[in-house]
Amino acid sequence: MTNKPLFGDLIAARKVMAEELKTVDVAADLTLLLHECGMSREDLASKLGWSSDRLSQVLSGHESITVQTIAFVAGAMGYAFDLVFRKTDAPSTLGASDEVRAKLAERQLTPADVAAAVDWARA
Repeated sequence: MTNKPLFGDLIAARKVMAEELKTVDVAADLTLLLHECGMSREDLASKLGWSSDRLSQVLSGHESITVQTIAFVAGAMGYAFDLVFRKTDAPSTLGASDEVRAKLAERQLTPADVAAAVDWARA
């Protein structure tokens, strides 16, 4: 199975939107982890010491997410967070964790399904 960012094709086609799409991609990965770990949004917000509104902003991709925020949220769900640098012209082979990607494949979820879930989370 090839690992690539959920919105990799869009990022390649629209360089101008790359940063925003990466934020949405990370937010989608965090949302998938939330569902995978079986924790409710309310439970996660409580564990983080955040309001439900603050968590919704992070999981919707509406705001820039810092590395500290990603690590904090992932850690609260029992996941580690790694950061990988690569040359801009090198193919991206990372995105959601292998575990999350396996679950997506198992459930036959497509990037469009994940995008719809992110749109739903924004509402």
